[in-house]
Amino acid sequence: MGQFYARRALRILPVYFVYLATIYFLDPARENHGSGYLAALTFTSGTWDHSDPYVLAHFWSLAVEEQFYLLWPPLLTILPSKVRIAVLASLVALLPISRGISRRVFPDLDLIPLANAMDALA
Repeated sequence: MGQFYARRALRILPVYFVYLATIYFLDPARENHGSGYLAALTFTSGTWDHSDPYVLAHFWSLAVEEQFYLLWPPLLTILPSKVRIAVLASLVALLPISRGISRRVFPDLDLIPLANAMDALA
C-alpha cells in the first residue's frame, strides 16, 4: 500500500503545487482569497468554505479524492473482516437511499445530471 501512495504523490503533488503557486502569484486578488488557497493547499477545499475563487473552485474534487484515500483504506484495514463486510454492505444500501432523500429535500438541485437524464429515458 505504501508504494501506491508514493507513486500517487509523485504523480500528482509536484504538478498540483506548481499549478497552485502559479495561480497564486498570477491572482491579483490573492489577499482576498487566502482561505481558498489554504484550503487547496491542505486538501480541504469544499469542506466548510464554499467561497473559493473561480480558479480554485475545481480543487474540491481532488480534496474529496485525497480524503477518501487517506480515510477508507486504513479504516477498512483495521476493521475485522465481518465488520468490514457490514460497513461496505451498509454503504451500498445507504447510497441509493441518500440519493432519494436528497432529491426530495433539494428537488431543484441537479446533483447527478447523467443519472437524471437516464431516469427520464426510463
